[in-house]
Amino acid sequence: MLVVLSLHVSAQSNSSEIYLLDIVQKDGKHIASTPYRVTQNDYYDNQPCFSRDGQFLYFVARPDTIQSDIYEFHIKKKIIRQVTNTPESEYQPQLIPFAKDKISAVIVEMEGAQKLYEMKLDGSNYELLMPNEDSLAYYCWMNDTTVGAFMLNGAGGTLHQFDMIPQQSIILMEGGFGRCLAVIPGTNILTYVQKGSDGKNTLMRYDMSNEERMPMLEFRGS
Repeated sequence: MLVVLSLHVSAQSNSSEIYLLDIVQKDGKHIASTPYRVTQNDYYDNQPCFSRDGQFLYFVARPDTIQSDIYEFHIKKKIIRQVTNTPESEYQPQLIPFAKDKISAVIVEMEGAQKLYEMKLDGSNYELLMPNEDSLAYYCWMNDTTVGAFMLNGAGGTLHQFDMIPQQSIILMEGGFGRCLAVIPGTNILTYVQKGSDGKNTLMRYDMSNEERMPMLEFRGS
């Protein structure tokens, strides 16, 4: 099993790097080993995502302070290919459940709007997925037509369940939650971090089938 990490190089640097690690199970424990550094530079590399077949890794890189693009890393051949090369900034490449030859991404348009697009794996054929929403920060796919979305609305943002068909949004939470959204594989259950005022945080699960929210575990830290 492979996992991917994006790490800040140092406290004095704004750059981050992407590493691949092997995960093996030994004596009932999962152990990370044989780290491989995918990126080696002094700028922003972040938000990695595996392809379905595990042969590629998609991530965002920003070689300057102006805009970011999406890149593809061939895991076996150790080759990096630039996917997009646009005046806009692309963030958060993710696989689209209903389209094998496409990825989605948050694009910061020239006038500043942040919207969700889909594109082919070669970076062509951009199409809007949420045309009426212009403040998307983070997201994850919950099923073929629904995303969990962190919208930059209000103090601390709002957490949404956004349905593509029809184009409508359900507000799940206003402020007090973290940036990391993830779905439990094989389910429609969204996980997110609910931040407590006392420094204790709770990993929450939201089941869209019955709109039930339940805590999974408590912890301290971000």
